[in-house]
Amino acid sequence: MKRLASLALVLTALLLVILPVRASADVYTDENFSSLGGLDGVEVVVGDLRLRIAPDSWTQATKADFEQWENHENVTAVDLDYVKLESTGEGWSTSENAPYSSTYCIATAGAGDYLFILRGYWSGVKVGIGRYNTATGSWENWSDPTIEWQEKKHYFKNGCSMVWDNGDYIYVLAGGSYNDTPNPSNPTTHEPRYGFWRFSVGNPSSWERLENTPWHQGPGDALVWARAGGENYIYAWIGTTSKNRGRGCGAKFYRYSIHSGHWDAKPITEIEKLYCNNEVLPPYGADDGSSLVWTGEDYIYFLPGAYAENLPPSKERYFARFLVLENRWENLVMLPYNENPDTAESDGVDDGGSMVWDGSDYLYILKGGDGNGDDEADNFWRYSISSNSWEVLAGVPLGPSRNNGTRLGYAGENVYYWHANSTGLWAYAPPKYKEGGYFTSSVFDAGVTSTWQRMSFEFGASNEAALRVWTRSSSDNAKWSDWVENQSGDLLPWENRYLQYRVEFSTTDEYVTPILHEMRIAYLTKIWRTGTFTSQPLELGHVENWGTLSWEATLPENTSISFAARTSADCSNWSEWAELDSNEIQSPTHGRTFLQVRATLRGLGAATPTLRSYSISYTPDRAPPAQPIEYAALVVAVGAAGIAAAGAARALSKRVSSASGGKDDASD
Repeated sequence: MKRLASLALVLTALLLVILPVRASADVYTDENFSSLGGLDGVEVVVGDLRLRIAPDSWTQATKADFEQWENHENVTAVDLDYVKLESTGEGWSTSENAPYSSTYCIATAGAGDYLFILRGYWSGVKVGIGRYNTATGSWENWSDPTIEWQEKKHYFKNGCSMVWDNGDYIYVLAGGSYNDTPNPSNPTTHEPRYGFWRFSVGNPSSWERLENTPWHQGPGDALVWARAGGENYIYAWIGTTSKNRGRGCGAKFYRYSIHSGHWDAKPITEIEKLYCNNEVLPPYGADDGSSLVWTGEDYIYFLPGAYAENLPPSKERYFARFLVLENRWENLVMLPYNENPDTAESDGVDDGGSMVWDGSDYLYILKGGDGNGDDEADNFWRYSISSNSWEVLAGVPLGPSRNNGTRLGYAGENVYYWHANSTGLWAYAPPKYKEGGYFTSSVFDAGVTSTWQRMSFEFGASNEAALRVWTRSSSDNAKWSDWVENQSGDLLPWENRYLQYRVEFSTTDEYVTPILHEMRIAYLTKIWRTGTFTSQPLELGHVENWGTLSWEATLPENTSISFAARTSADCSNWSEWAELDSNEIQSPTHGRTFLQVRATLRGLGAATPTLRSYSISYTPDRAPPAQPIEYAALVVAVGAAGIAAAGAARALSKRVSSASGGKDDASD
């Protein structure tokens, strides 16, 4: 009887082992929302799922855009695509003709009240120096002054340059043609040139030869005087980066100490030969139209000019500056194309390109010839240092052509232009601007009620010039709100269909104007937006029952989130999407090891729900052993002591697929 009782106990224990055991619910939680291709109209921001809301924008950036204005006073829109104050008095006046004209080998420099011009060997005159007194309006000239030449050709060539040291002297580079390079096989026509001199402002007839330049000169030569660390220096681009030079091509940026009389042993910057398709970085290169200006502080401004042959116009518009104390170059806003309304030209700086500083906020730039520099072009601009912006000015009376070399000089508080192709000389009177003006834009219709968002505008201004902007809105284009002043970058307070802005310009300096380049206003139409997140297939093993889907989210007014699910046995053939009713997952379970979840987010206008995570509860399927009788026989044979071991050895497992598709194994 006791044996029967023991056997019954053993069989009971065996049944407990082999009978199915109902599992407790497991939970899968997704907090990452990683799903390749599963984001449609939504985005993950700092781990949370939100609607992707991309605002539209109203942009005005061209003359045609601005001139749709409703009204305006004392302002004008120009072809360079900006608005400025109206001006009077701008123009060129004729000065006494220069004593020389030339085709190549020329240079111009201002020195206090004097304007100096240099010409090379043409019409029987090897060297000519002219000095124009801006106070008296008269010229003096010196032909063939006393110059010590070490070069075989005793005259100046392409790229010759002059600069005033703000004291007693003008410094001069000899220049050099494309053929003037080291070539032992043909020393007669290929002679490198290194000449460097200075002459007295008061006596241009006598020249002093200085230490030769450390690199052979060429069409990209340019000089500028600057102070650094309390010392006076001459900075120079020497040579050319044009492929026309061939042997010995390249340009180098050096510094010469006026105090020591020596060039630095190593160049600050050096650039090898360039072709038109080369990718370039500041300072780009140096050839026809190369020009340097120091503005009295830490910056040396640089026009590279047509630094390679056959450049597209866009690459002849580069503009850069050298930071003296930091010993590095940086890029600046590109020069404008030829935007003179009387021309149809589209080239950049070339032969005759020049640049001068007026001692205040402006650099004045002459573009030089069109085409390969051979075609006359009258384009004349100025650059605002404080606003890093350009302004188109009245073109020069006769545009330069076929004539490399600087034509502009600043002297006696005026910009002067020597035509050089002729003896013509003109003085420029800058524009005088109205004290104030405004314009009220056209009315913009967003089509439906919209949330007006960020306003941004690009403008140039200074301490003397200011620009202020206001906006207002309306629901019916009849009854308007009051005007509200805004700064660039402000979020606008309006939620209406219509918007209008107003810009006021003012200046306390009649030679300075604020400039508005572009107005951009972002807005969101107040419509319902929908986006979906679809999870990667989640492999959850054999599932007995799906439970519920719970989630954590923030739902502002006019937003919602809904969920759907589907299942598959092979990750290829899926059930239909089943919308969750009361968060219960209704998808089939039998033989289905894969689950996919879809979240649909909806919001009105700028409103968006924020989903932080979702969790799926489910009951794993714990199937009984295929042959339980064998387990019973084993138990009888080994006795009761083996039952616990057999039960403990039976391992149930599940696999949970993470949202990234990876699998983790976990045992119960």
